[in-house]
Amino acid sequence: MPYATPPADLMPVIDAAPTPMVSLGPGGRHLALVHYAPHPDVAMLARPYLALAGVRIDQRLRARRRLRRAGRLSVLRVADGAERYLSLPDGAQVGAPVWAADGRRFAFTVDRDEGVGVWVADAETGEAAEVPGLMVCDVLAGEPAAGAGSSKCASTDVQPAAMNRAAPAT
Repeated sequence: MPYATPPADLMPVIDAAPTPMVSLGPGGRHLALVHYAPHPDVAMLARPYLALAGVRIDQRLRARRRLRRAGRLSVLRVADGAERYLSLPDGAQVGAPVWAADGRRFAFTVDRDEGVGVWVADAETGEAAEVPGLMVCDVLAGEPAAGAGSSKCASTDVQPAAMNRAAPAT
């Protein structure tokens, strides 16, 4: 059976952007919205992975295998509906936000060539910045960064970015 494409009138439905993942901040003042592409890139699906005890690991990224392309993150102020998109690197692949207990900031991950970096964003201004030198391993943890009770710190399993790592086998 040859490869079949859907009729042209169905393509807008198939290619429509999916509903963003929503994360309500503590206190209910802000929502973080993770915006996904409708389909993963072929390159993302073709990346080699290790299958270990039911977990698929991207060996080069040192993280779980990515199957969704989440490239944009925005913050919506509930009171007036104002939405701000975070300024992120081109081609960024972002992880789910994890809120600080006071709801003013949240942490999220951004995949990089050398691993998974941690970023912190201010919910009111929408300003985001990378935490320099901090890399996380999200292979076994449910959330790569978990709030530690205030907007000033977070606890996570981390690795120094400068850690000498052997190159993965290809």
